[in-house]
Formats: sequence, structure tokens, C-alpha cells
Amino acid sequence: MRVTINRACPTPQPATGSSRAGAASVDITPPAMDLPLAGYSFDGKLGSRVAGRLFAHALYLEDATGAAAAWVICDLHSASRYLHEKVAAATASIGIGVGQLMLSGTHTHTGPGNYYGNSLYDFLAQPHPGFNRTLADLLASRIARAVRLAKDASGQADVGWGLVRLWGVSRNRSQAAFERNAEASNWSHSAVGGGAPPGLDLDQIFIDPRVRVLTAVARPSGRPLAVFATFGCHATSMGPTLAAYSPDWPGVAVREVSAQLQQPGVAAPVVAVGLSGAGDVTPLPPTGEQGAVLADDVGQAVARAIVTVVPEAVAVARPFHVDTRWHELHVRERYVPGFKATTLLAQQWAFGASVLAGAEDARTEYYRIGLVREGMTGNDFATSSPQYPKARALGPLQPFLRGAGNFSPSPALPLHAFRVGDTWLVTVPGEPTTVAAHRIELAVRAATGDHCVVVGYSGDYSGYFTTEQEYRAQHYEGASTLWGRHSTEHIRRQYERLLGPGGTSTPVARSKVAFNTIP
Repeated sequence: MRVTINRACPTPQPATGSSRAGAASVDITPPAMDLPLAGYSFDGKLGSRVAGRLFAHALYLEDATGAAAAWVICDLHSASRYLHEKVAAATASIGIGVGQLMLSGTHTHTGPGNYYGNSLYDFLAQPHPGFNRTLADLLASRIARAVRLAKDASGQADVGWGLVRLWGVSRNRSQAAFERNAEASNWSHSAVGGGAPPGLDLDQIFIDPRVRVLTAVARPSGRPLAVFATFGCHATSMGPTLAAYSPDWPGVAVREVSAQLQQPGVAAPVVAVGLSGAGDVTPLPPTGEQGAVLADDVGQAVARAIVTVVPEAVAVARPFHVDTRWHELHVRERYVPGFKATTLLAQQWAFGASVLAGAEDARTEYYRIGLVREGMTGNDFATSSPQYPKARALGPLQPFLRGAGNFSPSPALPLHAFRVGDTWLVTVPGEPTTVAAHRIELAVRAATGDHCVVVGYSGDYSGYFTTEQEYRAQHYEGASTLWGRHSTEHIRRQYERLLGPGGTSTPVARSKVAFNTIP
């Protein structure tokens, strides 16, 4: 089934002579029950009840010249290119087109699926296959409403950033793959992983503990209008057995921060929590019960961290300039010019055999009975292939799904970079691991001289993004990296081109954007 969306060019907004910000939240909980929940693939459940409301939290930013951007964090498994295009088509008239809209998911595994708009993940991500266009359009309509409400609520404002480290609520679920990275030997003394308290196991140290907080502050009152934070930890604390809609631990964090920042007679700030490099990080404990108690523990810990740093962000808040860069990465353009050997993407997507084992916090029956294990490699691909040493999952059935079955991920992946204050927000269209995100961050800092926050699950969902070293280990994360071992380096080099000297955004023209979906 072919679906198209009319892409519109953003309408320029008049200059107001002052930086402005506004925020809004809109409930996106599906009105229908029994929708398939996305994240646990065919082992997922149906949302038979509401354990927690799902929201889209929108932050609208506009500088003195009228340049604008919007960051929306949704309680969904991920953003999707279909949602991104559909929302942008509805908000282009207020200056927020595809290049000005950064759409992110919290990666909750207890939100609805079937909204991706590509045949691969509308088939694989949830227990029942198919593209639910009615649901996708409803989600897009409500997300667009959040953006419009955020713009309507905007007033003179400053923005400030804060940072705090949070330990003891998350762990690296793929430690052996992490340790293949050169960074592992010095991680506990690095600028990212340093400062861990004594007594933590290595898997609790091999994470990015930073909670990064962007706060929009009303002028002249100094009241926080919005608090948007990131932390690198899977939103899987509720576990694979929950048959209900739930925002998982990010929803708990949002609720607690809102309550703690509420002042009598004053509207609470709009709060949102997204994910940074979370691909290989899972909530504690390593063994034990997933469920509401774990979600509450993690969410409250993240909330306490955010609340402690908001005063710091408010204190440094200043008028801001908005700089937005957008690149539409077409996977048919297989390498970054000048770096073919290290950025070559595979000609065709592929899953590795270890995918069938499931991730550590959601093992499959295939794993439990010993048919598959982590670290399965093979010679299905030539050593020169970007997919080597991946052992193809399902053997000859996978090429059949790709060919005769016509299953494919999105052929184009949105990459966004927003400069807010002295910090760039840059997106990854899937799940970057801790070190993958770290390497992208370093590249952005080297290209711009500014700080950088990497935001995963944004723009689209195209599986995992691991380092080459992690990929060669072929744990669940590497086996789920669709385009091969150079995927992260490809993204990294794209951002160097986008943000380096002479870097420019992909031109936006009125056009029809096509999606290959399954009914």
C-alpha cells in the first residue's frame, strides 16, 4: 500500500525583536483498546487498559529574527518519518516545517505501534502487523495541536542549560560489547563516565550518567515555562507482560517534576523527558521484577536529579538565537564523500541471528530453549561487506521477506541539529548506544566548538546504531543495526558536514513524500 503526504515549505514568521518560548502538552492516549503495543515485536501485548496516559510535550522556540524551532517529545516507542512529515505538513503555516521540527519518542514499550509508515517496522515492531493509518493520523493531529498550542502560549523568554549526573538506576546490558570500544579502558575517568560513587559494578559505570536539562524561563518573572530533559536509559521498566498503555518511567519523572515545581496560583512548567544514548542501557535491577515499582523508582530518581538542576539552568538563562539544520539522509547514498571505507552502508538491510534471542531484559523463547544466543556471527556476508560478520537471522527467509515480501525500513532518515543557547541538540533516527552517542557528540563539539546533546529515537526509527567494535560482537544491539558496521560513523560524518564550515540544510521544496506500508 502506497501512501503519500504533501510536504509544505514553512511560512516565514515576522520578527518580534525578542526571543520567545512556549510549551504545551496534549494527551495522545489512543481512544481504542486492544491496539498492539510496540517494542517487544511479536512477543508484545495488546493495550487492553490505560495504566498511564500518554502525552506529546511540545517546546516552541523563536528568536528575535523570527527563526523558530519546535522540539516535541512523545510517549511513543519512537518518532517515525510518517509522523514527522504529517505533523510538519500541519505546522508549516506557523513556521515549523520538516527542518524546524524535532520529533522524539521516549521509547516506551507500552505505547501503540503500527504508525511507522514503513513496511518493515509496521510488520516487526508489534505483535500484529499492519499500518494503522487512522491511528497514525490521529497521533499526528494531536502532536501538531501541541506544537500550535506551544506557539500560541509563547512569550518573551530566555533559555538555560543544566547538567547533573545520576548513578545507580541503570546499567549497561551489553557490557562485553561495550568493553570492545577503546573508550572502555578509561571510561570511569572520562568527562562522561567519571565520578561514579564507590561500590558500583562495572555495568553500572559503563553508561552515560548525565541528565541534561533545557529550561525555558519567562521574562521578566523568571518563572520556568518548560523543562525538557534527556537521560540514557531504556523505557522498559514496566516489562514485557504489561497489557496496558503506559509512559513507563519517563511518565513518572514528568509527573514528579511537575508536582515538585508547581507553585501556588502559577501554572506548572511543561515537563518532558527524552532519551540520549540508551541503546545498551536498561533500568536496574539486573535480575528481579520489572513493573510499576521499578518504573516508580527510576522515574522518581530521574525527577529528583532534574529538580536539583533546574535552579542552575534558570540562573544561566539568557536570550537565545535559533539555528536549525536538517539533512534528509537517503540510504541509497551509501557513503559520505571522502570517507567511503569507514562510512559505507550496506546495500540491503539485514538482521543478525542474535536478534531472535531478544534483549537481555526481554529474552525470547528461542533464547530460553537454546536455539539462539548473543554473539552469533557467521560467514553469510563477505568480509568486505558492511554487514560482516553478521549471521543472517532466519537464514534464507530474510532475503525472501526483503525481496518477494517487499519489507523495508524507511529509505530516508531525517537528521536534525538545533542550536539553543550554547548547545546543539542532534538527533539519531533509532537507538544509539552509549559510545555511539558519545562519538557523535565529540564530532559535533569538534565541528562547532559548542556543547552537544544527542537525542535518540528522533525523526524516524531505523533500528540500532552501534560502534563498529560493538557491531562485530553481534550482541542484540549489533545484530539489530540494519545497515552494517559503519552506521554510526556514517551519521557522525554527516553531522560534521552539516555543522562544519559551509554546512547547509537539505533544501525543502513542495513535494509528495511516499511511504511503502502494509495494510
